[in-house]
Amino acid sequence: MRDEGHSLAMYLASTAAPQQAQRLCGECGEPKDWSADEERILYITSGSLFCLDLRTGRKTELLKNGKYTAREATFSPDGRWIALVAGMDRGARFKAFLAPFNGVMAAETNWIPVMDESSVSSLHWSRDGNLLYFFHLRDGFRCLWAQRLHGVSKRPVETPFPVQHFHKSQRYPVFGSWISVARDKLAVNLSEHFTNVWMTELQGER
Repeated sequence: MRDEGHSLAMYLASTAAPQQAQRLCGECGEPKDWSADEERILYITSGSLFCLDLRTGRKTELLKNGKYTAREATFSPDGRWIALVAGMDRGARFKAFLAPFNGVMAAETNWIPVMDESSVSSLHWSRDGNLLYFFHLRDGFRCLWAQRLHGVSKRPVETPFPVQHFHKSQRYPVFGSWISVARDKLAVNLSEHFTNVWMTELQGER
C-alpha cells in the first residue's frame, strides 16, 4: 500500500525486483487476501469489503458498511467461500461467518455462522479447505485454534480445538497478528517484550 495524498493505492512487487512495483488500483483499502488462482484480491476500506478483479481492474463491493462492519476476509482454497469476521451494530460485536461466493457474495440468509464470540481474529483456511485457523481469547490468552468444517457444506463440525497455546508475555500474538498456511506448517507473527533496568551514580550528590 502507498499513501497517494487523499487515498491509498495498492501495488504488486516481485521479491526479485521490488523497485519495479506494478500499480493495481487507486483509492483502495487494506488488502486482506489473494485468491489461490491469483485473479482476485479482497480488501477493506471504511468497514466495507471489496473484491478487486486483477484481470479487468474492476472493483466490486461485496459487503457495504451498514448493518455489518468488515474486519477480516479470506478466500477458501477453491474460491467458492469467503471466511468473514464482521461487526454488528457499528462494530460493537464481531462474529465469524462463511459466505458462499461466485463473483459476488451470497445474501446474509445464506451465511453460515462459525463463531458468535467477539474475540475471534485472523481467520485463515487450511490448504484442503476443511479447517479454519484463528486466534481467540477463549482460554483467557490469545492462542491459535482451529475449527473443523464439513467437506461439502462447510458447516462447523464439533468444537474448536487448540493448535498452539501462547500463555506467556514473551512471543505473544498481539491483536492483528496474521496467520499464513503452507502445506505442512503454519507461520504466525509474534511480539516480544523486553525490559532493561539501569543504575548509575550521580556525581557530587550525597
